[in-house]
Amino acid sequence: MILDARQIPDSKVIDTDICVVGAGAAGISLAMEFANTSTSVCLVESGGFEPDEDTQALYKGEVRGRDYHDLDSARLRYFGGSTNCWHGWCRSLDEVDFEERPYIEHSGWPITLHDLDPFYVKARQLCEVRNVNFSESVASVGELPQLYKDEIPRFYKEQVNDDERIKTKFWQLSPPTRFGSTYQDAIEKSQNIHAYLYANVVEIATNDNGTSVTQLRLATLQGPQFQIRAKHFILASGGIEVPRLLLASNSTKSAGLGNDFDQVGRYFMLHPHLQVGRILTNEPVEDIAGQRTGRNWRRRSIRAGVSLSEKTQKAERLPNHVMLLKEMEKNESNGIKALISAMVDKVYNKFFDSPETSSLNVLLWTDHLPNPDSRVTLNTKKDQLGVPLPILDWRFSSGEKQGIRKTVELFGETLGALNVGRLQLGEWLLDEDDDVWPEQFEGDYHHMGATRMS
Repeated sequence: MILDARQIPDSKVIDTDICVVGAGAAGISLAMEFANTSTSVCLVESGGFEPDEDTQALYKGEVRGRDYHDLDSARLRYFGGSTNCWHGWCRSLDEVDFEERPYIEHSGWPITLHDLDPFYVKARQLCEVRNVNFSESVASVGELPQLYKDEIPRFYKEQVNDDERIKTKFWQLSPPTRFGSTYQDAIEKSQNIHAYLYANVVEIATNDNGTSVTQLRLATLQGPQFQIRAKHFILASGGIEVPRLLLASNSTKSAGLGNDFDQVGRYFMLHPHLQVGRILTNEPVEDIAGQRTGRNWRRRSIRAGVSLSEKTQKAERLPNHVMLLKEMEKNESNGIKALISAMVDKVYNKFFDSPETSSLNVLLWTDHLPNPDSRVTLNTKKDQLGVPLPILDWRFSSGEKQGIRKTVELFGETLGALNVGRLQLGEWLLDEDDDVWPEQFEGDYHHMGATRMS
């Protein structure tokens, strides 16, 4: 059932088996796992069914280090969380993502990809996509449903196989599933799940030595405060809010909960999107572009990209970056840039005797290196409920730009070897200065790393 926490009597204590904080993708998935069982679940959500300014303002914070979005615009604080605006790209991780790689400091997970395999089946069901494992190599394309094979450009089905230095990566596209509206009815009808809207956790309370959580203290913007006691507590409120809450809960542990070794909030990462160059090719755009313009293309159920193979990554000591090949829109360049672009195309046509040359953008999604100095800390300023505001100090690591350039250069070499086209590096990559980045540069909204497994 779904309840309005603003109607709860002040100082009420609620007992439950499991308490899940945050009704986004993770929190709703966890609650649904226990639907209609004998296990009692409290699902705590800060917002209601629609966004409102006062609740969203609780996400405010300060950004230091690299420029980033205002923190209250980087996430959504109402039922369903940021699935209320996601684009639906779904893909499992790769085996190499879990490995301790000597050339990447602080790499390595205490689990493997195969530990997650059973859970990916459930995740695909919740995200409303086919149960197809797209972490496998392009060789598995022949086993895909015909619908997907028809939507994959020829470059990814055929030519990528001819060079062992690269491999295809696929994403399935969820409708996209809005977890709040999609699973609201099931949660409302479940007798053992109690979802509390407009409920904000302001402190995690523990026993006297801080080794066990005893209860959560919650408040609403409208006044009532209450407590939840549970056998198990799960924090599923995002990559900034979880460390913020742990650090702010410092009544028994002055450095915050779980932070005896000063690790909470560290290794904050994103997947920054970078324009790294363009491909000049005489092949049909539809044969090579993993993303195209036009309404019909947007409705397709699969997206394709390319990365260096695991063998190449290890040999060249590089992270697991991925590149998307995008058709250039006609209005993408103008003025002097458009003139220069046209001149380059003409030179290419004359040199390679190619009558029709197309240009494709290369967009790189960065596999961010873990950096302990990229972190979430607390401000002395507090929000309306008295919780310290977060400070996000997002940073790159030394050598990160060089790794991006090497990845793109190797991809360019494979394009030439396959006679697909020529890759022209972005001007910012030609600059040797580590601090020179493209003008159009933004981190995405994939907040990771600040509560690392260890």
